[in-house]
Amino acid sequence: SIGEIRELLVKTDNLLKSGKTLIAFGANPAKVKEKRLINMQDIDEVVPNRNVVIITGDGHSVIVNSKVLNKLPKKIQTVRGYDNKTGIIRKEAFYKVVDFLPKLLKRSDIIKYMQGAIDSLIAKGIGLVDAASGTGFPGDLDVDLVKWVARGQQSGFQTRIFFQSFDVEKVKKRNFPRLGGC
Repeated sequence: SIGEIRELLVKTDNLLKSGKTLIAFGANPAKVKEKRLINMQDIDEVVPNRNVVIITGDGHSVIVNSKVLNKLPKKIQTVRGYDNKTGIIRKEAFYKVVDFLPKLLKRSDIIKYMQGAIDSLIAKGIGLVDAASGTGFPGDLDVDLVKWVARGQQSGFQTRIFFQSFDVEKVKKRNFPRLGGC
């Protein structure tokens, strides 16, 4: 339920150090009693003092609280899919918000979170991830970070990077065997 999601947000908020962004994944209106996405007001009521970003389960929408919404560049407000009333960002505006998200995170935290995710997956018996990268970071730094973290695994865990880009030459230049994503 939305109430249970709010409880999880509060619990996570209490675990995080001040100044850290709370990022969650998997919101899906079909999976909650209310049959709707959590929205900005729902989040603001329980976590008013931290950046909160929730990526939907389909990976094509994002829900942000007012703290994040107020940090977004003004030009995003004119992009199709932007909704400052609910904080639910879809369509082209979603990609603009995703491009902005790295500005809310420290690079060292990103690496730590990636390794934590890998360790969690290994603990559940998962040994392969297809990572779609190439959006949001200047110079496609996210591709390099995923490649670097993947190369450092000694557990046998495998990562296949799908470089998300319309620029085929850029992908070829980096010797990637695949191009992909959404």
